[in-house]
Amino acid sequence: MGIADKIHIAILTCIGGPNFETPAELRMMRIFGIDAVGMSIVHEAIAARHCGMTVFAFSFISNICICDYEINDEADQVLDAGKKKDSDFKKLLEKLQILLTNNNM
Repeated sequence: MGIADKIHIAILTCIGGPNFETPAELRMMRIFGIDAVGMSIVHEAIAARHCGMTVFAFSFISNICICDYEINDEADQVLDAGKKKDSDFKKLLEKLQILLTNNNM
């Protein structure tokens, strides 16, 4: 698919939301070695595991972390990033569905 350079294994965390993290929270997470922050996937994975489900998850990273209070970053960039990658994301999900179906998962 030509996206191998965009796929990474990383440490994901979350904080209560839905809201963007503060610069102070982001700096703390960087110190802790966290690579990415999500709003719901961590909670959903914990709940699924609690129910005995096997979990496979991935996140689409839509914006960079801004660790400076002086920089105002618009939330619209998140929506725009998602729209730009919509077709790639759809192809990836279709390929994963085929892979999982063929492996009886």
